Amino acid sequence: MLLPTDVYATVGTFIVIISAIFLALMPQRARPPTPTRNLPWGKPTTGSRLSSLVVLATLLALIIGGFLGSRDPLRNPLPLAVWTVWWVGIVSLHGIMGNLWRALNPWSGAMHLMRRGSHATEDHRIRLPDWTGRWFGCLSLLGFASFVLADPAPDDPQRLAVVLLLALFVGFVGARLFGEAAWFTRVDGLSILMNLFASLSPLTPRSKGGIRLGLPGRSLVAPLSHARSSAVFCILLLGIGSYDGLNETFWWLSHLGINPLEFPGRSALMGTTVIGLLAANAVLLIVFTGVAAIGVYLSRRSADVLEHQRQPRLGTVFNRMAPTLVPIAFGYHIAHYLTSFLVNGQYAIEALSDPTGHGHNLLGLSPHFVSTGFFNTTATVKAIWLAQASAVTIGHILSLLLAHRVAEELYRGRRSIVLSQLPMVIFMCLYTGFGLWLLAAPKGA
Repeated sequence: MLLPTDVYATVGTFIVIISAIFLALMPQRARPPTPTRNLPWGKPTTGSRLSSLVVLATLLALIIGGFLGSRDPLRNPLPLAVWTVWWVGIVSLHGIMGNLWRALNPWSGAMHLMRRGSHATEDHRIRLPDWTGRWFGCLSLLGFASFVLADPAPDDPQRLAVVLLLALFVGFVGARLFGEAAWFTRVDGLSILMNLFASLSPLTPRSKGGIRLGLPGRSLVAPLSHARSSAVFCILLLGIGSYDGLNETFWWLSHLGINPLEFPGRSALMGTTVIGLLAANAVLLIVFTGVAAIGVYLSRRSADVLEHQRQPRLGTVFNRMAPTLVPIAFGYHIAHYLTSFLVNGQYAIEALSDPTGHGHNLLGLSPHFVSTGFFNTTATVKAIWLAQASAVTIGHILSLLLAHRVAEELYRGRRSIVLSQLPMVIFMCLYTGFGLWLLAAPKGA
């Protein structure tokens, strides 16, 4: 069904522009924002260890089902649990409820039992060199993205079961050698991703117990540890999400010389997809570096900058501004996967009712039929599109707000702050239109 998506995209971009103007007119803060802790792994509690063991046992059962169960990814519980429940549902909840991964990861509970059995402590480990930063995390994230986007069948139950067994093994060995905190905050890209999304949650645990409400993404305003590699990771996070939507569009396929209506299959495009993924992220890195450089140049030309005032270097601006892109990546994650979640979520519930595929009805759902009728009426399609567009637009507005707060700390004087943010505002407004176009563009893969 055809909606005036170009109108909605224009309105969304205009809202971001108005938000930027509003920020430019706001009074300058009297002092920079208070830094908060970033990317915490945290000391596991008894409850989180127990939940980790439950998740591990569940995951092992799903892996066994992946080897022995149906090869249909919409009938086997393993692909549905991984790609629908976890990758779409749980990852999205991190941005709302905080760091759930500390309690839901499948390693921490078993690692605790292993340490108790060997009478060892986590201090007895190999120290991960500081120079590695989060560069291994960047490579890990790119590897995961390559599997999701380029592998011929990432949702094949048996193939996915093998990959998960390998991931579990690598996670246990890495955490054992380098320690859980180092491994899951510097090397494991998916844990870093979920920690970053969790930093967007408005719910912040208090040190003495309880939860308080605060500005989403407050920890992204403070300098991240291992700043350069963390900044690159944040840009990769945005680039991978954008390319995930781009490589499915008619526009992209036509530029590859492929008829979108005669898609040859993912196996024919494996190499092209990986090259496109790397190229898209390289372009985004170059563009963002240019945006930061222009902002630094304009701030130094500002009339209210005194000679004795030190202006930030390009590297500092790059490191501090890149994490403010995380809300955009999170908003697009929700928008991009919303439609598939609405359908595959029904299959996941059906599989939960009959996990072995032998006709069980544990939840009393039979007869149950997966419905896609909400894609056939104007009202429901409009509601879905508006939800997607809102997620993208809100993500960009939050990024603008966080970038402005970082600029208040880096620069001195209203004119200097506004001029430094002008290239970033243009970049984010253009990216808003690009993101909304990706959602509306016809897909051929």
